[in-house]
Amino acid sequence: MPHLAEILPHFSVEVEVALVEAGFPALAESLGRVDIVERCRCEEPGCITFFALHARERPNPRDCERIVPNLRGVSCVLYHHGRVVWIEALGRPVERAILDERMPIVPSPNTSLERTREG
Repeated sequence: MPHLAEILPHFSVEVEVALVEAGFPALAESLGRVDIVERCRCEEPGCITFFALHARERPNPRDCERIVPNLRGVSCVLYHHGRVVWIEALGRPVERAILDERMPIVPSPNTSLERTREG
């Protein structure tokens, strides 16, 4: 599984600094171990939103804590028991291009969008 710090090192450092500034140094320190498990499947050119845990491991979002760091494009970092669950980030077209090259999104035949197009 690719690590965030390996694929998007500059972004990882930016998030780490923002988390420290927001008062979450332990969570910031954990970013080096955060995997990009599943990417957002939207077509927004600058979206780099991703899940850091497999679906079967993810807690209910209502059980998670949310940080809104002072960082360009990052809407929030969702975490649970000291583990990053999800990072939502938009407006990052350079990082999106890197992700698209290194981790292309494979269309899922079971998404509601595809079902709508089929019908």
